[in-house]
Amino acid sequence: MDHVSIVIPVWNQWPLTRACLAALASARRPRDEVIVVDNGSRDATAAELARMPWLRVLTNEANRGFAAACNQGAAVASGSVVVFLNNDTLVPDDWLEGLLAPLADPAVVATGPMSNCASGPQGVERAAYDAGSLTAFRAFAARWRRQHLGQTQETPRLVGFCLAVRASALRAVGGWDEGFAIGGAEDDDLCLRLTAAGGGLRICRDTFVHHHGHATFVGNDLDWFAIQQDNLQRLAAKHGGAAERDPQRPLLSACLIVRDERELLPVCLASLEGLADEIVVYDTGSTDGTPGLARAAGARVVEGYWDDDFGGARNRALAHCGGDWVLQVDADECVAGDAGALRAALAMAAADAFLIAIQNLDGDGKSDVWHRSCRLFRRADFRWQGRLHEQVVPRAGARARPVALMPHAWLIHGGYTPERMQAKRKAERNIRLATLETAGGGDPVAALVNLGRSYMMAGRREEALGLFVQARALACDAPSLRRILCRSAAQLHLDAGRAAEALPWLDDLERASAATDLARYLRGRAYADLGRWRDALEELGGLEEPRDEDGTALPRHLVDLCRARCHFVLGEWAAAADAGSRVARGATVDEPVWHILAESCLRAGRALRPLLDAVPESRLSAIFAQLVRLPPAIAHPLLDAVVDDPRYRVHALALAIRLAPSMSPEQAAVWSDRLRAVGLADHCPPPPLPVSAPC
Repeated sequence: MDHVSIVIPVWNQWPLTRACLAALASARRPRDEVIVVDNGSRDATAAELARMPWLRVLTNEANRGFAAACNQGAAVASGSVVVFLNNDTLVPDDWLEGLLAPLADPAVVATGPMSNCASGPQGVERAAYDAGSLTAFRAFAARWRRQHLGQTQETPRLVGFCLAVRASALRAVGGWDEGFAIGGAEDDDLCLRLTAAGGGLRICRDTFVHHHGHATFVGNDLDWFAIQQDNLQRLAAKHGGAAERDPQRPLLSACLIVRDERELLPVCLASLEGLADEIVVYDTGSTDGTPGLARAAGARVVEGYWDDDFGGARNRALAHCGGDWVLQVDADECVAGDAGALRAALAMAAADAFLIAIQNLDGDGKSDVWHRSCRLFRRADFRWQGRLHEQVVPRAGARARPVALMPHAWLIHGGYTPERMQAKRKAERNIRLATLETAGGGDPVAALVNLGRSYMMAGRREEALGLFVQARALACDAPSLRRILCRSAAQLHLDAGRAAEALPWLDDLERASAATDLARYLRGRAYADLGRWRDALEELGGLEEPRDEDGTALPRHLVDLCRARCHFVLGEWAAAADAGSRVARGATVDEPVWHILAESCLRAGRALRPLLDAVPESRLSAIFAQLVRLPPAIAHPLLDAVVDDPRYRVHALALAIRLAPSMSPEQAAVWSDRLRAVGLADHCPPPPLPVSAPC
């Protein structure tokens, strides 16, 4: 091929364009032409481009979109091959030789390179280099080329950040579709039309191009995710089933690290059926047969090791996954939701990572806290970081990009129930790992907070508080970490019955929060503990499910329980009954509200029986245990209302025995007859003491 035409659309972002052109200037061949299409830039782009005589510059008054700019450049291109190159890229030496080699085959019409930031098989997991140094990048790219020289891969799709297309093939399909707005999915559309016309696409595995990723969208303050979603819908409407991904490549890998999880693993693995294309289980030294159980369930087991580093173990497991996407799951979790909807969302996703809601169960199988965590992400773009409470972070050379919330699935986590904590000795383990982390040279605030939370989990409250105070005194640039610190310290004080000491932490929490509902609930609880009932109700006003911007959420019944308590003490019986009824109707009907609810209903002239009738029989014992706290004037009418119903008789008789000392002689006689009738004469109320004659 005599020469190629390189077309670069730009829209502002001159520093990135300058770096791109600097790399290109030393890597281009003498006869190649470079066409820059300025899509209405308002920064220094136009003036700076005018100072580069080796460029051919086309200028638009306004941004016409990526596809239109590509078509403009291609229309004046003289090369037999047109290379479309984003302005947020860096190219190495010999990049064109790599891209052009497969085009010697007439059946091949387009090629693309490997990159640190590209979805699908063009993405490279371990692209370790300093993206700010052209020398370092080129050294990496040269090593990459030597290691993969001559390697190509057939593909149905190439990513448009760097795309070499035979000019005749481009003209034959009508060029780029300019209907894809500012940009996004137009490369998928072009590839579909090229392959439909009989052309072959090749990935040049020996050529590596650096790509910042979505820089024009981010730099121009555009909602890249929303634009991409609209364009993906247009793509699907235009091509239908032809827009689907390569069916031979795994879409989703489920990834687990485990050790001695034979008891819980079957439930976890069963929840992944129909969702994951492959399950990778990284075992860190089980002795209970966990690996064999996982293999029997169809998982791929990797015999690994444990080095007191959760992030390291997760990364070693990640290296064995082959899917475009990875869902990180623990053995004490199971996946709930709509598997089909989740897979469909991933197949057309514009986001590179998703937050997953996690429902945390307590010892009774109830959910007291929800939170969100980044557990679902593109395999090629992310890695784990952190010894304890590890986080998903972009890989070297990639940049942080939009993260969306996955609405179609959530995780149910039972790992912090008291039984599980004791069996796995998690508190001691976490203290050990957090202590190691404090000496690791990382973020000192994060290390202190993690260690404090570990002590808090172990019940060592004073040690935890000391660490929280140390962390509070340090500068913290991460608002989310500041919120975790303040929330944890406030919760520690509240659980210890020191509500007054929680209030300054809650003030700090509210200052660090844009969404203040969670801080308001905790302050309302503190005011109630201090007997400031009106202040508590004012804080709780309008709250339903208190949550913060990090996704931490508490169930509404905790808010209503606090409301019921406040209204009850204030003698506001109807309001107390309303709030208590909402708690009682929920799944957690054994919350300590029934003594408040029973008395409030009676004093407000309401019937309690309909609420009791809606309670599962398995919960009745817990409820009647609360009713022991009722004053006799309330308890005895309640007993009379339920004792003749077989569903309540046993519980009513047990309650009567507990209330016997408070019965009048008439009540004692009635209940003695009832107890004798069921063989419980030994528990009859004592006879009244004789009255002494007056002196």
